[in-house]
Amino acid sequence: MKAIIVKELALVGEINGRVVGFALAIPDINIALKPAGGNLFPFGLVKILYYQRKIKSLRVMALGVIEEFRTAGVAAGFYATLIRQAQRLGYGDCEFSWVLEDNILMNRSIEALGARRYKTYRLYEGTNDYA
Repeated sequence: MKAIIVKELALVGEINGRVVGFALAIPDINIALKPAGGNLFPFGLVKILYYQRKIKSLRVMALGVIEEFRTAGVAAGFYATLIRQAQRLGYGDCEFSWVLEDNILMNRSIEALGARRYKTYRLYEGTNDYA
């Protein structure tokens, strides 16, 4: 991950010297990986290096806020900072994936920033009883 992390998009939030949350957005490397077709050799690595310059979108990979600060707007502050930093760095689109659909606080923060839901992933639980 160290090779793809952009330091301006890795945030740690503090209140009175106490860490209360973090956020991490990374460039959407799928844009560079797709043209390689799953092959590094003989030309896949060259394609990845070429297309990495064309990456203009991000993915928010992780965002967490300790429970007592979840209703204090810390998550919205992280999102706003990520958006501001991303625009300054020349990124356009940003995907806020991996947020559970029942995480009302996070989804509300994202929607308040003008994002729209275009995909929903669900987790299902089952049993091993196949009889």
